[in-house]
Amino acid sequence: MPETRHAFQSSIDHDLGASTGAGVLPRGFQIDTHVHADGLLVYAASGVVATVTERGTWVAPASRIIWTPPGFEHAHRFYGVTDVRVVGVPLLECGALPPEPGVFMVSPLLREALLALTDLPEARAGAHERLRAVVVDELVEAPDRSIRLPVPQDDRLREVTVILHADPAESATLAELGRRVGASERTLSRLFDREFGMSFHQWRTVLRIHHALLYLGDGMSVTDTATTCGWANPTSFIEAFSAIVGQTPGRYQAAFVAGADGDHGISRPSIPTDAITRYTHEFGYSWLSIQAGVAAKPSGMAIHDRGFAAMIPRGSAASRLYLQIAVEDTVADWPDGRIWAEMAARFGAPMPDGPIIDKRVVPLRSAVTVPMQYGHLFLLGDAAHIVPPMSAKGMHLALHDAEVLARALVLFAREGDRSLLDSYSDDALGHIWNYQAFAAWITRLMHDAGDASYEGEFAKQIARAELQRQFLSAAANRLFSELTSGLN
Repeated sequence: MPETRHAFQSSIDHDLGASTGAGVLPRGFQIDTHVHADGLLVYAASGVVATVTERGTWVAPASRIIWTPPGFEHAHRFYGVTDVRVVGVPLLECGALPPEPGVFMVSPLLREALLALTDLPEARAGAHERLRAVVVDELVEAPDRSIRLPVPQDDRLREVTVILHADPAESATLAELGRRVGASERTLSRLFDREFGMSFHQWRTVLRIHHALLYLGDGMSVTDTATTCGWANPTSFIEAFSAIVGQTPGRYQAAFVAGADGDHGISRPSIPTDAITRYTHEFGYSWLSIQAGVAAKPSGMAIHDRGFAAMIPRGSAASRLYLQIAVEDTVADWPDGRIWAEMAARFGAPMPDGPIIDKRVVPLRSAVTVPMQYGHLFLLGDAAHIVPPMSAKGMHLALHDAEVLARALVLFAREGDRSLLDSYSDDALGHIWNYQAFAAWITRLMHDAGDASYEGEFAKQIARAELQRQFLSAAANRLFSELTSGLN
């Protein structure tokens, strides 16, 4: 059944605090005007972020980072699906950084430090503080590459900028714009130089690049972006864009996010609710998953009237145990003594009474997200789909997703061909649904054949007949072998 999506959630607070964190934010996500007592670094590992202050607007593509000093009122807007990283810089550590906002190039070392700060928990006391010191040192040496549009003070200049912001493709000359706002061309020229430190032509080029960054981030093609922003042809746009941004529009637009952060990660919840459907199924029972410090003797699986059980080797002196339990059961319902007694009963053989290291309840369920992509965000593995562990197909499907996406990325990188990127979801889902069918079949088979209290005696006899078929029919056995080995 389709699952109703919840509202967007992220590990980043919506006010971006002065804390450190990460989140995948949906297209057009905005954070209203706010202020921090500490400094703030905002880095888009992919996508585009714009920071607006009373002094202007700064735009940072994935190769750059925005610095906002303490005490500056500012707002943020994110374009495209943005993998954003936020690092708070305590007030006492801000002395070496500029007193005004800026945009800086991100070196390979700076990028890795930012990702480590925002991706990984602190392994040792003080580790994040030391990493933050590396970030600050790198920024002190980093060249300022601000793509900034200052806020005009003069009313006449403000009117001109409003006209061009509304339509960056506006081709009017400065003299024509002057007639609209009641100022001479010479006056406006002086105002551009005095307030912005650049000529009218330079400012309009930066304005168009600003808009181009946002359009490209939202998925508009290079050709359409060039036309929309006022360039006569794509070639002149590519030249201007490369000169200011430091890379071609095609290279800039080629940033993709692989959302492989599991069922409880932030990738899937970042996609707008109405853009995907989540299909789910609950099997009505759970597994108690147990890690034990004993050898797996006996090893294998058991089908019993009391339910399914398994004992799988995990080394010479360790094993993983599984017990089918009621969906409402908790770990507290299963003390160690009960576990060993139940394993012995279901296997019909003595069990070693050894130490139990870990135990947890695993609900058996299936889920598929359709589609598996949104803009430049591609879902892989458990972020896109879940299979019950009985099928042992979770890793298989994740690797298949990775192969499908890798082929698409290679084709795009080599030939600029987006066809496989655009069809990623369709290409992956055929295989996924095939193995969802297998996973549901083997899960029902192994559980219905034992405890009849869930599906009834008729389903139990059907399941046992199907099990018998696997031993008697070469065709059935071959199909089962193909599916278990991932060849079907």
